[in-house]
Amino acid sequence: MYPYAQKLLLTFVLGCILICINGEYDTNGGQYIAVISSGDVDDFGYNYLINVGRVEMEQNLSISKTLWVPNIVTSDDALAEITELVQNDYRLIISGTFAHASAMRTSAMRYPNVSFVAYTLSTGDLPNLSSASFLNSEFWWAVGVFSSVTSMNNKVGFVHPGYPQGSIQSINAFYSGAKYGNPNAEVYTMYTGAFVAVDRAKGACKELLNRGVGALTGQQDDLTVPRAAMDAGLLGLGVTGYSLKTLYGQAVGASFLRNWTDMLTSFASNGTTKGKVLKSTITGSFKSGAQRLGDKSYLVTDEQWAVVQTAINTIKNRNSAGAYQYLCGDYLSKFDGWNSTTGCLPTQNLTSPFNAIVYPDIIELGSYTVPLIPHPFPNSSKVGIIVSASVLILLPIALIIFTAVMRQHTEIQSGSPFFFWVMLVGSILVYLGVIMWPLAPSVHTCRARVWLPSLGATIAISALITKNLRIFLLFFNPFLFRGKRLSLIYYMPIVLITVVIDVTLLILYSTLGPKGFVTEQAINGLGPYDTRDVCANSPTGNGIIFGILICHLIQLIIGCIISFMLRNVTEKQYNERKSVALAIYVVTFCLAIVSVLIAVTDISNEQIIVFISVALLIANTAMLIIVFGSRVVNIFMKPVEQIIISQAIITGPTKS
Repeated sequence: MYPYAQKLLLTFVLGCILICINGEYDTNGGQYIAVISSGDVDDFGYNYLINVGRVEMEQNLSISKTLWVPNIVTSDDALAEITELVQNDYRLIISGTFAHASAMRTSAMRYPNVSFVAYTLSTGDLPNLSSASFLNSEFWWAVGVFSSVTSMNNKVGFVHPGYPQGSIQSINAFYSGAKYGNPNAEVYTMYTGAFVAVDRAKGACKELLNRGVGALTGQQDDLTVPRAAMDAGLLGLGVTGYSLKTLYGQAVGASFLRNWTDMLTSFASNGTTKGKVLKSTITGSFKSGAQRLGDKSYLVTDEQWAVVQTAINTIKNRNSAGAYQYLCGDYLSKFDGWNSTTGCLPTQNLTSPFNAIVYPDIIELGSYTVPLIPHPFPNSSKVGIIVSASVLILLPIALIIFTAVMRQHTEIQSGSPFFFWVMLVGSILVYLGVIMWPLAPSVHTCRARVWLPSLGATIAISALITKNLRIFLLFFNPFLFRGKRLSLIYYMPIVLITVVIDVTLLILYSTLGPKGFVTEQAINGLGPYDTRDVCANSPTGNGIIFGILICHLIQLIIGCIISFMLRNVTEKQYNERKSVALAIYVVTFCLAIVSVLIAVTDISNEQIIVFISVALLIANTAMLIIVFGSRVVNIFMKPVEQIIISQAIITGPTKS
């Protein structure tokens, strides 16, 4: 083999070896470690601190790169993200929030070759699931002590995520610590439903401040609660594990700090080949130094500070029982089960985050819900549409009266007064349907929005078509009605058939189609707490409406064909080809424009209502003006014309 070829082969083999080596997880590669969190680094709170631990872990272990996965809020989100991480060959996945505990446990069972570290106290017998946690009970006990000692009165407020997310352990511990610091303390709590719920946390803080609390803190991962406290003139308190003094200075009374760096470094360095991490449990505490109290503000007196320091030293000196400090104290003697010898409550059913009971003296104000802001249809648009339709509806009413009075005039007789009246009744229904559109949605108004315009248009257009069909039969079927006086009975079935078809579809729609009205929130241009009642259809209902529109389209096409066939009628008063065609064109144009706007453009529900209402008003009014305008003008221009119908309308044209 040539020397050059030998070098190429050796290079190829070494490259493959290096690729294989780098494909395994070790603490020098790091590309297989992912840390998922419920928030992002910009909260400068709980998630910021976890990321600090991740970055310092890289430095401690000389890891070039780990993956930070922020804003994974729910357990379902965590499961989906973990699945993707495993598919991308991540072999050590760490979660820093209790909200992911269930997803981490499920994933550990699903992927036995991947190592997981969950923020939980219980990992079971899963060999690939380790536990990382802090002693929350001692942490929140100390926070309670600080809050009651520094409170401007005897009232302290506590915002928590709810049950069981913010374990009852933590809430009881806060209460117990508050009573330790001030036996006369009153503890008010309110929950938000999540560790990160900015708007709900703001509202909960406002409610607690309205109750007159003199100190305010909370079990939230961001800085919403301390900001609300400082805005109200109270001392801020850092409880996310990060030093808030670096952001807000002396307005922060103190910060309770947590060290994620040593914990994450320990897990990442406790690995074998290909990412296998030996199962372990690490719990941070005040005694281990993973939890500690930062420097105080000058606004905290030395006497207050001494009480807090003594309390924390008490926890440290209780050894492993320090976690249950919140169960001990004379201030708990009135609760059932208190042991006068030990000075503590029993641990049974009180230490589990899920099975514990809330101390009865805690004043729980319940869940804070952000008030929803309803957005009804704009009143100005509603008034405009209703007034316009109410005024325009007088037009067909006036035309009914006018045609009744002038029914013997040639201009009216040539078009058949009866069919004029039928068409005008349909036009009135369309205007009534327009009035329904801007009204507040209800089961009845939602159905009326479809029924009235559809039925009205069917009656009006079918009457217009039948009237022209009658003229066509008179002039181009000379033997059909020769010598017979024309009766409406020959034509009414045409109108009735179209009405029956439309009514049948409308009954099907009312039975299968509408959901009634639903309340939209945070969609279609609405903010997260904005709501709007809208009419809604099922897919079946939308299909039926589409069928109704097809029927109307067929009517319009038939109308155009008949109008075209009347082009050779020489008697002017009977040749309505142009007016009918123009009326049909206007109706079709309006429907087409509205359909395109709704289907193609991104418009709001209010705009849809306005477009549909305006289109119906324009189409209906234009049809009336086109059909009746010239007749009314001719009647007034020729008032002395003999009021007699042509012989053709009675017997039809005679054959020469």
